[in-house]
Amino acid sequence: MLSPKVLGSAKKYTKNGIEEINQFDENDNLIIKGNNLTALASLLKRYEGKVKCIYIDPPYNTGNDSFNYNDKFNHSSWLVFMKNRLELAKRLLRDDGVIFVQCDDNEQAYLKVLMDEIFEKNNHYGTMIQLKKSTQNDSKSIQKNHEYIHVFSNTNLPFLMTYKKQVDIEIFTDESSILTFPLNNHSFQNVDSDVLDLQKYFYEGTENGATGNNNRLIDRPNLGYTVYYIELKENEVEAFSERIISLNNPEYISFNILKVNDKYKHAIAINDYISTSLNEKSTEEDIYVTNEELIKQGYSIIRPPKRVGNKLGCWTWSIDNFKKVEITMKWL
Repeated sequence: MLSPKVLGSAKKYTKNGIEEINQFDENDNLIIKGNNLTALASLLKRYEGKVKCIYIDPPYNTGNDSFNYNDKFNHSSWLVFMKNRLELAKRLLRDDGVIFVQCDDNEQAYLKVLMDEIFEKNNHYGTMIQLKKSTQNDSKSIQKNHEYIHVFSNTNLPFLMTYKKQVDIEIFTDESSILTFPLNNHSFQNVDSDVLDLQKYFYEGTENGATGNNNRLIDRPNLGYTVYYIELKENEVEAFSERIISLNNPEYISFNILKVNDKYKHAIAINDYISTSLNEKSTEEDIYVTNEELIKQGYSIIRPPKRVGNKLGCWTWSIDNFKKVEITMKWL
């Protein structure tokens, strides 16, 4: 399938370790490390006109690329570099295939014109624009905080995208065994904490409450609940798991133990306040009913930060969103 030059140091990784390669199976996933132009050309014999999706993240021509590219071409050299690879990529694409090419503001306009020429302008589905970071204070120029992904196809077919919310996937079916997973040499981390900042719930003194005009609990009574939070060392997890399971409360074990660095963390969100008693003068003592059972187990209480005039605050997200994101895990 591939040229001898590409296969000069091929390795096959399986659950048993590194194995010798006799032949490639159609179901094998390939990672080709080396000259990508040679790799693309070597794929043509078997895969020309058969590839459904191609994603390219080329050197941005900024001088900052971390790979062994010459990431400081002049414009003409960079365009030739890209042209050679895009022409091969076009040959690999199926008629209904799509190619995504990422770039920053430095070359994206040139790249768009080049791709218009290779894939034809009518086959441009659009350009995705991503905000990279917060705007910096700069009074001398317009901020360039975006990256771009140009999307093309070989033919101008309708472009249909479907989305699957990972947070809605049922990962575990046996709730009684959730807390025992870290004991079986597995650990988890919260993959959505960087997206929704829900990891901030895990620290007392957080300012992760709603802001703006409607930031009080009286304004958003559905956004008041308590997060009961505990941190554990690895040698404490087994006994802790047994204690929590013995309490025989499905609500406690519906939240997974997360491993973050060398600490194990457990956070339980409970709607433990009496909304019918809420008024402008309410205090935490008036409306919140602390779960003493969890306090005895060593949990700390985290509630929405107070607002102006010591008024009760509310969270940014509903308890349902907290629960959905908290259980979205990936294997470490």
